[in-house]
This record gives sequence, C-alpha cells and structure tokens, in this order.
Amino acid sequence: MGFCVDRDVLAVEPMAFVDLSWASQERVRVSDAEVTGNELSSATADFSTAGVTAGMVALIGCVGHEVVRRIDANRLEVSRVRVTGEDEGVAPTAGTGLEVVIRTLGPQIERVHQRLLMAVGATGEDGDLSGRAVTVVSAGVMRELEILGVLSEAYASSAGVSGENTEIRAKAERYRAAFERRCREAWVLVDGDGDGLADRRVSLGVVGMTRV
Repeated sequence: MGFCVDRDVLAVEPMAFVDLSWASQERVRVSDAEVTGNELSSATADFSTAGVTAGMVALIGCVGHEVVRRIDANRLEVSRVRVTGEDEGVAPTAGTGLEVVIRTLGPQIERVHQRLLMAVGATGEDGDLSGRAVTVVSAGVMRELEILGVLSEAYASSAGVSGENTEIRAKAERYRAAFERRCREAWVLVDGDGDGLADRRVSLGVVGMTRV
C-alpha cells in the first residue's frame, strides 16, 4: 500500500486525470450518472466488479472528484477535492445524465512506492522484506515524494506519446525537476529496531523514475 492515493495526486495537480488519460487506468465510463448531494449513482455501472475503491478519482464532466467510498455496485459517495482525506465531504454540483469516468494511477503509485522504500533501505530490489526491520516514520515526507514521483513518471510517459503537446511536456519537466529537487532536500526518519521511534535519518539523494 502506497503513502498516497489518487485523490492526493489530484489535490496537487487538478488536471492530472484529464491530462493523463493515456497513462492512467480507466475503470468505469458511463453517461447515465446522477449526482444528488454526495451520492453518485449509475444504473449501468458496476463499481464493485470494476474494483472502484475509496481514494480513486471520478471525473464528472471532466472535473476531478474524490471517491470517498463505494456504497454498492451502483452507488458511490463522492466529494469535491478536500484539503485532506479526513475532512468532511463537499458535495459536487447536482445533475442527471452525466458522463462519469473513473481512473486510477494505482500502478504508478505502487512503482514509485517501491523505489522510495528501496531508497531508504526498507526493501530490496525485488521487493523482498526478509531480514529488514526498517519502517518509515516520516510518512508525510514520503507521501509528498510519492505524489511528485507519480506525477513525474506519468507525465513523462504521456509526453512520449503526446507529440507536440507543449503543455504536457512542460508539466513533465516541471514535475521531474520538482521530484528531483525534493529528493535532494528531503531527510527521511526511519525506525530500524522496531520500537516505533525514529533512530536514523536517511538522505534520498537521487531516485530514478522509469518512463513506461
């Protein structure tokens, strides 16, 4: 499980799930959605089979919203983007016959998560945790790094297939530079003896991202 989820990426880059239609994974697309209060419903969707979970992003008319929870196969609780995932939900604009697309950057989040864990010594190159009792204490720092790393990787991937789309290329460069700068600046506190307290500071230096 990563340090961040899709809604955290959306909070930093509101256009991510519109811009990254190629790089992100589409779970649901319907055109019969209804929004009432914080509830989004669709008679043609099967959110359960599609694996829609809390933290994913629902584009309602190309505007990103958080999936707060899946109520059942045809209904979701959604919210406008909140400051944190623990804040009270903010109802979207009500409507019927709405086009809704649900996307996730889950695979990118997992890849970046594993690279960051490797960088602080919490996992081996193959993800093996055997013999390693290192756990990350600085979850907030790692969340910030993970978000920037995901945006860097996903925009770089999209830039490779976007041709002359200068906006996508500019964002790819901006997030690459922001991720590399934050990695150089960041110190991550880790717990090496399992007592829940930080006993070591790790400097990440440069963490490589792979364009896929």
